[in-house]
Order: sequence, then C-alpha cells, then structure tokens
Amino acid sequence: MKITNRFILITLLLIISIILHGQNNDEQIQYAKLFNESTEYANNGDYDHAILILRKLTTIESDRTLIAMCYNNIGYYQKSQNQYNEAISSFSLAIETAPAVILSYVNRGSLYVKMKENDKALKDYAIALKIDSTDEHTLMARSIVYSNIGELKLAETDLELLNKYHPKSTSGTIKLAMIYKEEGKLSKAVQIYDNILKTETKDAYLYNNRAEILMIMNNLDEALKSVNSAILIKPKFGYAYFMKAKILIKMNNRENACNALNSAIQWGYSGKELTYLMKSTCESQH
Repeated sequence: MKITNRFILITLLLIISIILHGQNNDEQIQYAKLFNESTEYANNGDYDHAILILRKLTTIESDRTLIAMCYNNIGYYQKSQNQYNEAISSFSLAIETAPAVILSYVNRGSLYVKMKENDKALKDYAIALKIDSTDEHTLMARSIVYSNIGELKLAETDLELLNKYHPKSTSGTIKLAMIYKEEGKLSKAVQIYDNILKTETKDAYLYNNRAEILMIMNNLDEALKSVNSAILIKPKFGYAYFMKAKILIKMNNRENACNALNSAIQWGYSGKELTYLMKSTCESQH
C-alpha cells in the first residue's frame, strides 16, 4: 500500500488545526487565510502561486512545526510537478526546522522510493519510527520497501507490528497475507483472509486472493467456493474467471475451465498464461 495524497493533506490540516489552538485569534486567521489560499491555487493546478504563498508563510510564522508543514506542502507540490530534487530540499528543510515531525521523514522517504533510492528511504523511515515506533503509515511504507527489495522477513515484522498496533488497518493486514503467501506460510495467509471476510463480506478481491492460496494448497473444493463468491459479488471480474479456470483445470474439469477462460476474455482479462491455457485446454475440447 502507497502513502496517498489524501493522507498527506488531511494530516497537514489536522496538525495545523491542533497547533492553531495555541495561537491567538489574529495569528490563526492570518495563517488559515494564507494556507487556504495556497491550497486553492494548488487545487486549480497553479502550484507556483501556491508555493509563493507558502514561502511567505515561512517568513512570517513563528511556530517551527507550522513552518515545517509549509515546507512539506511545498515539497508535495514540487513532487507533483516532477521536481524531485527541489522536493527533497523542501522536505529536508522541514526536517531541519522541526526534527520531530514524522510526516517530513515519511514524505521524503516516499520520494526517495520513487527515485529508486531505497537505502535513503529506509533511513528516513527508521528515524520516523524512532520518534513513534507505532506509526501506521511509516510501518506500511517501510514494509513495502522491504518487500520490493526481497527482504520478506523484515516486511513481515513491520506488518505484524502494524497489525498489532492498528488491528483495524485492513490494508496492512492484507499486505501481511500477501507476504505470508510469498514466504509459503499459506495457512497463515488464509487465516487472515478468513478473519477479514467476517466483516468485509462484499469484497470480491479478497475472495479471489483467498481462492488462489487455497488452490496452491490443493484445497480445490474450498478454492472453487471462494472464487465463485468473488464472481457472485463482481460478475464482470475477468481475473476471477481466470482463477476459476485454473482451479477447474487442476480438478480435471476442462470443459467448465474452457468456459471460464472465455468469460475471462469476455470481461477484459488477458495475458500469456491465459493464451497458453486457451490453447492447451480449449483446443483439446474440439
């Protein structure tokens, strides 16, 4: 799971709102007015004006955390324009200004990932987790980096911590199930999906993911039930039909597998494996 634009902006606004309670009314009005102006410019695609206003705020604001928030937004707008080096500089200024603001490290770390500088990203995430070892977004971000570089055990550790501290974080739990699958811990992965599906009963993707793992475990009857649940919820889910076909092939039910493959194609799924299975499965039916 990535750190979303929505999370960044909402977090900034929440922190700013909290800090402003400690300022006098005139300061609140001045800061809020200028900050809102910059946001409006950015929402309309005028990042240059938005950045100019935020730079002005850094010169008139006295609270160092609020100044750091300005630099974070400047960096975010620069990143949105693919000005990566400038954005790194802005996030670094945010860190220099208020070293205890976790968001600055997360923002810079996520950009380092985008720039394929994973070592630098991991250093930023490590600092952020020293400040708050339970931070949900940092744990998720670092687990993704670990997963991408093949450090599955480290990714698993972060995701288990995330699941411990934030048990309602469905995205973190699903990511943990995916890591378990890659590690071959299939029963643990299925258990996670079983637990999530107790409440997320209408998520076709979860049923499909569960079906794939059950298929790998050769629990084919349960796999077929799970993928059929996915299709029932989302009848135009091409990949689910492809998964169903793979299960049916393992069950030696080639006629129905061929029908499922045709449905997968009908609903937009494609790929080399599907082409191969069409030839090896459907052509043998004629």
